[in-house]
Order: sequence, then structure tokens, then C-alpha cells
Amino acid sequence: TYTFEITSDRTLVANFEAIVYCTVTLVANPTEGGTVSGGGVFEVGTTATVTATINTNYEFVNWTDDLGNVVSTHPSYSFTASSDITLTANFIALYTITVTADPAEGGTVSGGRIYSAGENVTVLAVVNTGYVFAGWTENGDTVSSSTTYSFVASSDRNLVANFDAIVYYDVEVSANPVEGGSVTGAGTYEENTN
Repeated sequence: TYTFEITSDRTLVANFEAIVYCTVTLVANPTEGGTVSGGGVFEVGTTATVTATINTNYEFVNWTDDLGNVVSTHPSYSFTASSDITLTANFIALYTITVTADPAEGGTVSGGRIYSAGENVTVLAVVNTGYVFAGWTENGDTVSSSTTYSFVASSDRNLVANFDAIVYYDVEVSANPVEGGSVTGAGTYEENTN
């Protein structure tokens, strides 16, 4: 509204500007990694806030734009809407690596924890006195005969470090008749040794 006193001929122009809108499209990668919210149509120059909600067994990595550029490493991202854009919430799977010793008194194991997909995993078995390492097994199948076993995390795994007790035998020797000669080699020996 414009009020004025008429003192002469005048031509007045009412000027209007179109409100410009842009669309924010959201994608979850992979879709099972989580859900995304906050996309839609926004007036240019206003603030948009998008949110990534993480599913179980995944973690949030970042938001990337149409060109693959990282725009945020936080699940909630606010920005000024300026043009149509597609934002991708990137997630990565988490895998649980469980390690156990069988029997428990045979030795100790380490390296079991939660890993990100593609992360390098190294599990280690340390043998206790009186035992020997018999190999890593998974679901009863041998996967490594070395105390150190390395692989890339790609699924949940339950690994068992197997130990065998060392068996000893007493060997006694004697000469018959005694006057026939002398003998040596008596003692305690580990099984399967000479």
C-alpha cells in the first residue's frame, strides 16, 4: 500500500518477484543402512535440515552431493537451499568378530570386536604352557593353522582357537641280564617326538 498526495500525472508500476523454489532429494546408501528425512521443496534462501537415522549393525559415514563431494560428516546437516540437489546419506555395515579359546586353559585370544565392513581384522592366539596350538576353526571347519589369522571384515564371524594338551610318556629301560651291557635313553617324552 502506497499513499501520496496527487500533485501531477504519475504512472506507478507495482513490481513483483516470483518466489523461487528448489527441491532437495534424499537417498540412503545402502537402503538397509538407515533412513533419511527432511527432503522436499524449499524456498531459495531458506534453511533446510536433513537427518540420517542409522539402523542396527550400521554406522553413518557422511552426506555427499550430486557430484560425490562430502558436504557433512554429521547425521544431521543444515544448509541454505539454493538449487535442486540430491543428497546421499552413506552408511557402512558393522560386523562382530567373536573369538574364543577351546579349551579356555589352553591359551588366550585377542582381536574380537566390532569392525566396519572392509576393515582389516587380525586375531591372535597365545599358547599357555603345556599346550600346543591346533588351529583356528569356524563352524567346525579349519580356517587357519597359524596363531595369527588376518582377513577383511565382510560378515559376522565366530572363530575358535583350538589348543591341544601336550601328552608326555615315561620311558623306562633296563638291561637283561644286567651284566650283558648298559642302556640309556630313559626319561619323559612328549607324544610323537623321537
